[in-house]
Amino acid sequence: MTKVTKAVIPAAGLGTRFLPATKATPKEMLPVVDTPAIELVVEEAANAGLTDVLMVTGRSKRALEDHFDRAAELETTLEAKGDLEKLALDLGRTYDEQQILAEEMWIAGEPRGGQYMNVNWIGPTLEKYGTPEQKARYLVPITEGKSLWCQGFSEPDAGSDLASLRTRATRDGEVYRITGQKIWTSYAGLADTCFLLTRTSDDRKGGITIFLVPMDTPGITVRNIPSLIGEGDIHEVFFDDVTVPESARFGDEGQAWQIIAYSLRNERLGIPRFVLARAALDRAVSMLKAAGDFAREAVRIEAGRCAAMCEAAGVANYAVVQKRVDGLTIGAESSSARYATVMAERAVVEFVIEFLPEALADASPYLKMHHQRGIVAGVAAGAAEIQLNIIASEVLELPREAR
Repeated sequence: MTKVTKAVIPAAGLGTRFLPATKATPKEMLPVVDTPAIELVVEEAANAGLTDVLMVTGRSKRALEDHFDRAAELETTLEAKGDLEKLALDLGRTYDEQQILAEEMWIAGEPRGGQYMNVNWIGPTLEKYGTPEQKARYLVPITEGKSLWCQGFSEPDAGSDLASLRTRATRDGEVYRITGQKIWTSYAGLADTCFLLTRTSDDRKGGITIFLVPMDTPGITVRNIPSLIGEGDIHEVFFDDVTVPESARFGDEGQAWQIIAYSLRNERLGIPRFVLARAALDRAVSMLKAAGDFAREAVRIEAGRCAAMCEAAGVANYAVVQKRVDGLTIGAESSSARYATVMAERAVVEFVIEFLPEALADASPYLKMHHQRGIVAGVAAGAAEIQLNIIASEVLELPREAR
């Protein structure tokens, strides 16, 4: 069984790497593997103008569209040079290699946006539960990076409690008619397809059914929700007698609860936010050093605590990635990794507020961006408090509170 471990490679100037491990102790890890493909993509990203400025230019719809246009330009550049094939050969398609690339591209300022959903859970869920026709239709655009999805889960009265959703899909011969509302839907304004949860019967969990709905279907209205991180990220989506064919149903009627239990375990992986937090911390420390303010013991102790939390979050995430590499079922430990990541981000945000508040007044656009996203981190991909509930019940096996 190949194990995945992590080593820091300062000479490369890139971040972390996964290395195949032997029975040696962590201090005796193997030499660094050559990763020319990753460095190639990072270099091309820089040449294409994909620096971290893309992460701080605002999140308007135009900015998001610009992100995707630039990503397409990068893909075209790599393809013209024959480097996409080289990248595929060098990296393969293993989960650990995906994690490496996600980290390095995040640090390089890749305008990935919602594409992480494709790799994390939509693609794997399609592979596991999709019909041959659905796989043929959707998997190729996903692997080519040419499609964007949104997830129609939360509703005004059904956020963390998905079993309370009310969006109704009623069968009418060979079609379904869908009526209802979703909220907090990321990237709905640009998405091609919605992974939509609906209710087909009144059974609380057994009455939920999934549909794969093209976002240009008549009857769908998308409204932007202004937010701290700018327009274009989150939306309300209204379904007014939207008609979809039976072939749009994903799985059997009432099978959604089983499918999303699998999907959500994967959803919380692959977004290397702990890397973003550590990059923000390093920038903050550099600014403090330049100003002569890093010598204070209190500052150094807190910076060390933040660095340790980022490292702990990374290790927790790598442990879950290892389970994917080994083909094992991912359980509630993904919630533990998710919560550790949230706490690391919050710690870095609080560090900047305490010791470098001027950074949030445009002294550092990058740190301002991280501050905004650090606030959202505890809500997106499952509220932090819900993760604690999952940890309590499924990891610690604590009894439920009497009500």
